[in-house]
Amino acid sequence: MSARGVCSKWPKRCVICMTTDCLTCSHLDNDKTNNDVDNLAWMCWNCHWRYGHGIYPVAIVKRMRKHVDGLDFETLRHEIGARSSATRKANREKTGHSSLQGRP
Repeated sequence: MSARGVCSKWPKRCVICMTTDCLTCSHLDNDKTNNDVDNLAWMCWNCHWRYGHGIYPVAIVKRMRKHVDGLDFETLRHEIGARSSATRKANREKTGHSSLQGRP
């Protein structure tokens, strides 16, 4: 099976930064013929570059891959949105300013 076929087992998100843009199915051992499920992870181009230059170790990438696999992104998106809205409202009340006040 192709690397992308094997990678399709996980949510199509970068295992490091969680973006869904510009993804590549990365071979963690840099052997393009090794399509073992433990050797692959989705990464965006930026995180793949950082991984390739040793900024992210293999163990961290594998741990993050397991973390991403267990997330419910729809629920997470709603929770983050609600928290952001509450924070903006609290800041407006505290300062007495609208978030758009003072902008052209």
